[in-house]
Amino acid sequence: MGVPIEYLLAASLMAIPGGILFARLLSPATEPSRVEFSEMSFSDKRPASIIEAAANGAMLGLKIAVGVATVVMAFVALIALINGIIGGVGGLFGVESVSLQSLLGYLFAPLAYIMGVSWEHADLAGGLIGQKLAINEFVALSQLLSLPERKRDAT
Repeated sequence: MGVPIEYLLAASLMAIPGGILFARLLSPATEPSRVEFSEMSFSDKRPASIIEAAANGAMLGLKIAVGVATVVMAFVALIALINGIIGGVGGLFGVESVSLQSLLGYLFAPLAYIMGVSWEHADLAGGLIGQKLAINEFVALSQLLSLPERKRDAT
């Protein structure tokens, strides 16, 4: 019943090219792109050995990984801030358990139902779809993994 958890990470990585193509459909290029190499600077010093080249590559990769992790943490913190604001406004109106994920769940519940999720779990699956779109798929996957096995199989 449903997709096994083991395949979800591989499927999310395989969806990257389709996402790029879909983004190009939503925002097509209106003029030909011109790449200017005049502002790019390359180091004139070549690495002296393979070890130095590997170390330089590892340091560059670490800088990129730290940058990506920082952006993801900041984005998750921003979503938590939005959840706090929505929860505070919902508390003023007497609705205690409202969050961005629950609103996205209600928004994407019909899509989850069309995809084959039962209607009783469609809001939960819709929330995961919304998290995948609003935050990223790894946060949605960790949320999916934290669900009980019974609800995980339903979504």
